[in-house]
Parts: sequence; structure tokens; C-alpha cells
Amino acid sequence: MDTLLCNGDGDVIIFAPPSATDEILAFHYGNFDDAYEDGTVAAAAANGRVYADTVPSTLPEKFGSIGTPSTASGQTTYTWTPPTTSLQANVLLVAGGGGGGSDNAGGGGAGGVIYKTAQTLNAASYTIKVGTGGVGPITNQSATNGYNSEAFGSTAIGGGRGGTGNAGILNGSVGGSGGGGASEGTNGTGGAGTSGQGNSGGNGFASSGGGGGGAGTPGTDGVATNNAGNGGSGLLVSVFGETYGENGWFAGGGGGGVDNSASALAGTGIGGIGGGGDGGRGAGESGIPHTGGGGGGANYPGANVYGGNGGSGIVLVRYIVDGSVIGAKADVFNYVSSSEYTSTSPTLYTNDTTGDWVTVYNVSNPTRDGGGNIQYTINNSIDLSGYSYTRVGYLLTHKFPGNSTIDWVFCTFDKWSSTITDLRVPTTSDAFTNQRNVTNLNVYSSNQTAQPNRNNVSGRLEIWPYNYSATQSGLSPAGSNTVYDYDDTSGGNSSYGSFQCHDVTNGVTCLAWNNHNSGTPCVGIGNNVITNPFYDSGGHLDWTFADNYNSDFNLKILIM
Repeated sequence: MDTLLCNGDGDVIIFAPPSATDEILAFHYGNFDDAYEDGTVAAAAANGRVYADTVPSTLPEKFGSIGTPSTASGQTTYTWTPPTTSLQANVLLVAGGGGGGSDNAGGGGAGGVIYKTAQTLNAASYTIKVGTGGVGPITNQSATNGYNSEAFGSTAIGGGRGGTGNAGILNGSVGGSGGGGASEGTNGTGGAGTSGQGNSGGNGFASSGGGGGGAGTPGTDGVATNNAGNGGSGLLVSVFGETYGENGWFAGGGGGGVDNSASALAGTGIGGIGGGGDGGRGAGESGIPHTGGGGGGANYPGANVYGGNGGSGIVLVRYIVDGSVIGAKADVFNYVSSSEYTSTSPTLYTNDTTGDWVTVYNVSNPTRDGGGNIQYTINNSIDLSGYSYTRVGYLLTHKFPGNSTIDWVFCTFDKWSSTITDLRVPTTSDAFTNQRNVTNLNVYSSNQTAQPNRNNVSGRLEIWPYNYSATQSGLSPAGSNTVYDYDDTSGGNSSYGSFQCHDVTNGVTCLAWNNHNSGTPCVGIGNNVITNPFYDSGGHLDWTFADNYNSDFNLKILIM
């Protein structure tokens, strides 16, 4: 869960440190505008920033895919297919800011903000709508509210329009955050904000407009002639870094405008941090695009003076991803069908196709380091700590002695624990024994002589950092009491090490990696018998004492 803090000004700050394994996908209103200096709409897509004119095929696979976007009725609509069907994500919805009024006008209210952590995104596709900002009107006309942003079952409400110094439209409107009231003979009141999304606008006073409400704080009231209210501050949502919003801030309210007798800019309201536009003696400043900032209120030093437009909204999705397996099944299976390997990709059994496979750990050196530790090349266990999964997979590859190609075995089974770190490889300094039966074991192999494919058989794990004996463990079914096989007993001491997955229905060691301290560990696929193409005469059935490591070892520990 992310942390909520408050700074000295009372502005709410949402903080969580970014992660190197995260990706951020940003959905915008309207066509590409180079707000982030990408240069082209295609380059923006490559960086995970999509617009109404983004060509779907230019979005990289790690961001999933989108249909052709469309813009109508103040919203740009996207259909997004996530890169996997089991994402854990932080999501931010910001609606369009309200337009600032004109003539002693109130500032526009900021667009509503919804921020959610640890959201499980498991649908095949999602409809995402991003709202534009409200329109700042010409002199003495009414501004408009910002437009809603919608995604993942939530709706952020558009910011309320600022009041205009004209009878009937003096009051600021309700919205995500409320618009500020105008003041022209009568003092208009600020509009209310939406609970949980924003704050109220300030009241107009003495020909000075109130500031629009911000997502962090309310807009302030007009104070006196030529002393308008300021827009409320927005929210700092630092989980998305400083690239988005106004240096990471979103949804500041627009500043109020002042009377036309004032000197230029004297006493005009200041827009709230988070994209709020300043009020004006003359035109109000527009809110910053893609922040949800409210537009600044205008004055009436002459005809054809406009209030500031509200800033458009944005939808941001930050999700955990292992970049090497974002295609998930592609990582597991496409590469094992390349010419480097010995067979084509297998057809997955049904219970291995209900989601995508994601790497938790990857080990490419089968020997512990000098400190006795496993040398992980990928360790996503912290970033995946809240990830929901139902299946565990071990994918082992190895080029056996005398072979010119790499062989592989992939074992999958129902999870035994919901704690990601329980999947790690034990060491003598992080010692534990994981010996248990597992259900619905599937086995896929590059060599059907060594290890035939199996579907929904009973499995067993024998994983520990210690020496062990051939003595039966007491689990059922039992194995040999004299030969190392699928039923051994950990000694609880020393450091030989075992990482084995067995098919106990057929009495077969499907995958073995033993003797983790040695420069020549034991690696096996299938039972170590003379009919196995990888047979080693020095080893037992489960490859204990085979000491046959050659090259191209890799172990992936995956979840689905």
C-alpha cells in the first residue's frame, strides 16, 4: 500500500518509490501535442504515451495493445488489452479541469482525482476515457465544466466551471473540485468538490473572484478589491515520477480574476500547483494540458476577453513487469522452438493457459558464489509481492555433455503457497526444506525419450540446501530406501543441495539440479537410466552424484 503524507501547507502527497521493473502507460485526451518532447506520435507510443492519433501497431508489446482511439463528446476513448491478464497496478484517473469564468471571475475547479493502489487488472480488455478541460468563455458568458475521465470501474468528475460576473452565473459550479465564485455587485459562492476527489472553490468578494478548488486544498476566497483568491493546490503523485503532470503534481485549481480598474495583473489569483492557470486582468491563463488543472478567471478590460480553458485530464497505469517475459508465454516457449534448441514449442495443457507466465527468479549460474549464495540474474520477488497467481513453473535448460543443442524441461503445478518469496532457492545462510507433494503436475520436454510430456499427474518437490540420504521420507507414495530417487530425506546439515521436481505417479525425476556448491553440479531431465539420451553412469535415478554440468544452464522460476 502506498503512503499518504502531508507537507507543511497541508497538501496531500501520495508517495511510493518507483521501481526499475515497472512500466507506466499514459492515456491522453486528443491528438499528439509533444508535451514530453517525444518528437513524434510514434516515438511517444514507444515510450508508453498514447493519444487519439496513435497508430495501434506502434505501441510496444510490453504495453499491451490498443484499438483505434476515438474522440467525441469531450472524451478520447481507448480500448486497452493489457500485456498479461493478471497485472497488479497503481492507477491514476484525472478528469478535465473546469474553465475559468470571465469578468471579475472565479477560477475553474480542478478535475477530480482518483488514485488506487494494488489494483488487480485481470479482464481481457478495458475501456478508458480521458476527459478534456472545460471552456473559458468570452466576456460575460458562462464557462463550462471539465469532462469526466473513466477507467477500471471508476469515474473522475470534471472540474466545476468558475463563476462569471453576470446575473445567474456568478456562482462556481460543483465538480471534481468546485469552481470559484465571481463578484459583480453580488458575491458568488464557490462550488462544492466531489468527496474523495477534490475540494470546494473560494467565494467571490468585492469584485474579485474566488480561486478554483484543487485536489489537495480548497480555493481561497477573494479578499478585497483587486485581491482575488488563489487556486487550491493539487496532489503530488510521485509514483509516476516527475514526467507527468506539473512535475508530478496534478489537479491544481485556477486563480480568480480581478476588477478591470486594477493595474495589469495586480491582485490576480495564482493558479494552484498541479496545472492551475493564473487569473488575469484580461484573459485568464489556461490550465496545463494533461494535468486536470482549472482555468484562470478573466476580467473585463474590453470586449472579447476569455477565461482560461481547463487543462485536459489523463489516465496513468503503473504496473509491475518483468521486461524479459512481458510476452510471458513467448519467453517460455518461443525461444525453446528456435534453431538453437532441440524441439519445437509444445501445446500447452488447458490449466497452463488461464493466464500468462511471469518470471520471479532466474538463475544462470548453477554454482553458488563464494559466500554460498544463489546468483540470481532476475529477482522480482519484492516487486511481485502482491501478485495473484495460481500456478508455479520451473523451466530448466542445459546443454548436456556430447550434445550440440540445448535441451529443456518445463514443470508446472498448483501453487502450495501465496507468498512469492517461498519460491526462492534455499542456501545454507537462508536455509529451509521444501519437501511436499504438489497437485496437477504438467511436464513439457524437448526430448520425449528422456522425459515424456505429462498432464495432471501427482508431483513432488525435494528442495533444500543440505546433504541428504536415500532413506524414505514418509511421504506417499514411497520410493526406494537405497537408491536416490523421488523419495529422499534431507540431512539438515552440510551444503550439497537439491532442487528437484518429480512425477510420483510414474516414479520419474522430471527436473534435477543438485550439488550447488560444486563447479560441476548435477543437472538432469527424466530418470537417469541407460535409455535416457543424457544418461550419466556415475549418478543415481535423480542425478545425485552425476556431476555432469556442461554449459548453458538456466533455471526460471515462474508464476501464472
